[in-house]
Amino acid sequence: MVARAVACILVVLAIGGAFLLQAGLREEVTPEEPVWARPLTGPWDGSADAPSLREGCVGLLRRAKEGESVALGRLDRRLHAVARERDAAHPLAHVEAWRDMLREVWGTEGWPEPGIHTIDWESPFQPRPVRFAILVGGRLPRRPFALVLSIPEPGEGPAGHLYRRWTGVGDDHVVLAPERTPDDESRPGRLLLPLRNARERWAVDDDRIVVAGFGKGAAVAARLASVFADRFAGVVLDTPDVPSVPLAENLSSLPLLEVSGDEALFSRVSTWLARGARGRPIARNLFPRRIDWRIGPDGAASRAWWLLVSRRRSGTETGRIRAEIRPDNRIHIDTEGVRRFRVLLNDRLVDLDRPVILRVNGDRVISRVPTRSSRRVVDAVEMLGDLSAVFPESIDVEVAD
Repeated sequence: MVARAVACILVVLAIGGAFLLQAGLREEVTPEEPVWARPLTGPWDGSADAPSLREGCVGLLRRAKEGESVALGRLDRRLHAVARERDAAHPLAHVEAWRDMLREVWGTEGWPEPGIHTIDWESPFQPRPVRFAILVGGRLPRRPFALVLSIPEPGEGPAGHLYRRWTGVGDDHVVLAPERTPDDESRPGRLLLPLRNARERWAVDDDRIVVAGFGKGAAVAARLASVFADRFAGVVLDTPDVPSVPLAENLSSLPLLEVSGDEALFSRVSTWLARGARGRPIARNLFPRRIDWRIGPDGAASRAWWLLVSRRRSGTETGRIRAEIRPDNRIHIDTEGVRRFRVLLNDRLVDLDRPVILRVNGDRVISRVPTRSSRRVVDAVEMLGDLSAVFPESIDVEVAD
């Protein structure tokens, strides 16, 4: 009798143990709920009804965009509180999530009707309207999409260039042609103004913009890409050799597609954009671990990826800045002809929960305890005009004599 009772107890314990083990296994394989989808706790100033962290962030970002000066301060306080309450990574550590939210708030949706459209933009940076033409190959999805910045030859109008070079463009592709001026080769930065306006009007993917040049426009396209290498995902030229342009070394970081004038241009470029050279879509890497950036005498570009030169050394015509992110949150930077610069940081580059150590020109060491800030993110996006430039921390460096 006793033996039977013991046996029954053992069976019950075995069944219960198996149930608990199964429940434990189920708990282990259940994926963790994304931090952005979890319900908020405590007061939130983002919107009247913000059931998730993401919606609360978007609400306060919209209010900041509309000019509410205290919105970003409230946002930072709530983000720090959320990190403490959940004992989790700081929400500003999620770079991709912030990029998507910035595109939702500052970006636009949709594209114009299919066809070629000529635009005259009253730019605050130019004394006369900036003219450009845009070719939309078909009805595009309402999400950010890739764009080709195609440089016309001298004397070739923007719309005529698109008709001549890009006939047969299919759905899901956009090509923009700026109007040429005589000083484009010496001051290529003006050719980026139409691109900035296009970003404000339509859903341009900042990480999938390529520059193209044909004939006498190839040298200008190469020059533009060499000065503003961090703005583009790749270069398309109709020459087997990169034209001899100043700062050509900066082009080494960009994929290059060579095309010939007698082939189906659209077919080659669209395949390259979709598959690249290794089967992956062409996309910009805004957060490289190494930077070797040469600065020309015109000083047209002050920013390269996550470095921002704010002052050149007097009496120098050219400059150079090399940087490498190393283990243990260390960044080594060597400069030539640079007086002051800023290092833009995020958690894709370093761990912002730990001190960051800069070694400048081999001897000077700067140690900084980072503090993430949504205000820095918004300031960087508005200053750079780049919705992928998510940098919640920065360090200013004065280079010693």
